[in-house]
Amino acid sequence: AEARVYFAPTSAQHAELGVGLTDTVTNEDGKFILGTYGHSDGVPEGQYEVRIVWPTGLSSTRDDEVDRLRGRYNNPTKPAFVVDVKPGTNDLPPFNLR
Repeated sequence: AEARVYFAPTSAQHAELGVGLTDTVTNEDGKFILGTYGHSDGVPEGQYEVRIVWPTGLSSTRDDEVDRLRGRYNNPTKPAFVVDVKPGTNDLPPFNLR
């Protein structure tokens, strides 16, 4: 579906590790793999606020992307989802977009 998924770390520990906002794009099934230091290497364990944008077309600058979800899931001050990432592989439940 090519939605852009953002994971924003919530703890000071992440800042010490140099972990900032991480994003990726979903595949046609809505699945995704995050990368922090390299492509698809995951994110450090901890809590993340999740934001989702479904652009009409992907752009490398992201400035001209129009969100088909009208910003409902892209509010940094009121995240729609919060997840806890555990060590190892994480299979997160689907994010229900109403």
